[in-house]
Amino acid sequence: MNYALLAPSEYNIQPWLFKVHGRVVELYADTSRQLLVVDRDQREMMIACSAAFLNLRIALRHFGYREETFVPSFLDPPPNPLVAKIRMAEAFQCSEQDHILFSAITRRVTNRHLFEERPVPADVLEQIAQRAAVGGCWVRFIQSDELRSALGDFITEGDRQQWASPEFREELAHWIRSSDADFRDGLPAEAGSKGSFAGTSSAYVVRTFDLWRAEAWKNRRLAAGAPVLVVLGTISDTPGDWFAVGQTMERLLLYAYASGLQASFVNQPIEVPMLRQHLNTAIHGSGYPQLILRLGYGAPAPITPRRSLSDVLLEFQPEKAHGDYL
Repeated sequence: MNYALLAPSEYNIQPWLFKVHGRVVELYADTSRQLLVVDRDQREMMIACSAAFLNLRIALRHFGYREETFVPSFLDPPPNPLVAKIRMAEAFQCSEQDHILFSAITRRVTNRHLFEERPVPADVLEQIAQRAAVGGCWVRFIQSDELRSALGDFITEGDRQQWASPEFREELAHWIRSSDADFRDGLPAEAGSKGSFAGTSSAYVVRTFDLWRAEAWKNRRLAAGAPVLVVLGTISDTPGDWFAVGQTMERLLLYAYASGLQASFVNQPIEVPMLRQHLNTAIHGSGYPQLILRLGYGAPAPITPRRSLSDVLLEFQPEKAHGDYL
């Protein structure tokens, strides 16, 4: 289960909780960690939980267990809705693809630095897209100068609108961690907010000042310097779609890292509803954009901290002598 905890989440909030009943593991959303400003509908929370669930599935296969999964068609009411559950079934032989994904789990980190100018081969992108997509999701690689410029405009406008909101700045500041503090979640100050600002930008500075011009310049530079921008989307926009996006996102990230690539997120246009609609039109999307990533080659980034298993384990009941919990 420790591999599940390595999944990415916005602001590194790690919004997941687990219950273990024999061979059954249940994953719950920790709504006490919901980002009420940038994620009012719990979309990004669901995506993060889904990514953690995929890591758990991959780890089970790696260690020789076939899994049976159940994903409810709708979320239970708060405080901690059930997202999915998995049952360890009989042993089986792990595939080569599962080994590739598993080996990438511990190496995958969000890289918020500039990437090299080296292009990503088309066949690498094609393989990643084919292997990553889960039913109902689409993957768009944005490489033309025209679309990249348009996407840069959306990122800039997203930064402007978000940073103009005191509530946004307060929420972001809440999750920034001082470099001299002992912490297991949130954003290290040196890692940057939303992916970019320098370590001198403390929580106080973020909370107090509208830094949108500096943020927009840095984020646009990061996006423009990435060989490939990726938009993940779905036909509809339900919790089930968000779960599918989380599976696709994590598979894409793991295959990308297995191919030597680095990645980070530039989701500002997705988090501003009106911009999200315009973005879909601009890229000729089919439905609802869900995530924007940048892919490229670069030096490995430092690992962000994670909560321990004891922090996220609500219940643990060993397997019964005559069967397990279903």
